[in-house]
Amino acid sequence: MRFTLGHELGHIVMHKFPTPDMENEADQFTSNFLLPTEDVKPYFAGRKVDLPLLAALKPEWRVSMASLVFAAKRAGAINEGQAQYLWKQFSIHKIRLREPPELDFAPEVPASWPARKKSRDGVSTSRSYCPEGRPLADGPRGA
Repeated sequence: MRFTLGHELGHIVMHKFPTPDMENEADQFTSNFLLPTEDVKPYFAGRKVDLPLLAALKPEWRVSMASLVFAAKRAGAINEGQAQYLWKQFSIHKIRLREPPELDFAPEVPASWPARKKSRDGVSTSRSYCPEGRPLADGPRGA
């Protein structure tokens, strides 16, 4: 879900008009947005990048194992041949299209949506609202 939303955000940020490379550019945008190279690099440093490592990193970064392969390659932790080997392992273990369900993480649900509201004296205040639009009882208080 994160990758799909990031991909669409990439289109909003970068593409006013269609281009031949826009899908690849949106993928690159979201890959760097979700897994910044300098932030993810230490997680691969000095370690063998294999399926167990990718499985261990998946819940920590909350992205797919496939996204982690791309990040490892971008970070210089693996080369093209190693990436190809990992893709073959994905196919052999039948996780290319569906990663192991035991590695799934719970979907993220927004706890509150901040909203701006004018008080009686015209001053803007913040108040948290639930997705249904009702103020949260335990959220920040507005006037």
